[in-house]
Amino acid sequence: MRGTKEHSEVTHQALLDAALQVFSRKGYAAARMEDIARAAGVTRGAIYRQFGSKAALFSGLVAEAAQLGTRAVQDAVQTRGTSGEKLSRITTSTLRLIEEDARFRAVMALVLLNPSDTRELSSLRDLRSRLEGDQERMIAAIFTQGLRQGTVRPDLDSQIAARAFLAFQNGLILTALSSQAAPDLVQQSGLLAEVFIRGISRGPN
Repeated sequence: MRGTKEHSEVTHQALLDAALQVFSRKGYAAARMEDIARAAGVTRGAIYRQFGSKAALFSGLVAEAAQLGTRAVQDAVQTRGTSGEKLSRITTSTLRLIEEDARFRAVMALVLLNPSDTRELSSLRDLRSRLEGDQERMIAAIFTQGLRQGTVRPDLDSQIAARAFLAFQNGLILTALSSQAAPDLVQQSGLLAEVFIRGISRGPN
């Protein structure tokens, strides 16, 4: 039983690796299950037994990457510090993931630079919506903390500010993915976050 389970886990990861390779090369729409099976060194039936469909394979890759991004937000929320320090940590951690984690970078490039919007990916859209909602709530809590501490503008709406920060983050991610700027952005992450933080900070009385 243990050997079978270990083999299943290895096959599962091998299929995700092969799928990422094929999706990155061909795009989601043009990728075929046969291509993924060949890259993984398994039969097409093995893919269906593990995942059931090409859409489920793609969703598995996105869920894996999204968990890393969400963990960066969770770590920032749970660590002590001001709201500004937490926002800065989120920016730095996310950009560092883009620069240092090739798998995360490849999946984000597929999702943001070469999006696939087909009916079969409706479950992926639902997944992304839930994950983005989770991140928005966690970031809104950071702004609520800032309101309690009196470090952000008293007229700030925490939810709207969280959406604005996520849009800011997504813009930085797109810049990092579409150019060779990721190392520079990591170096400048604190300053980049400061631009946003100053915009929502409470000024002197």
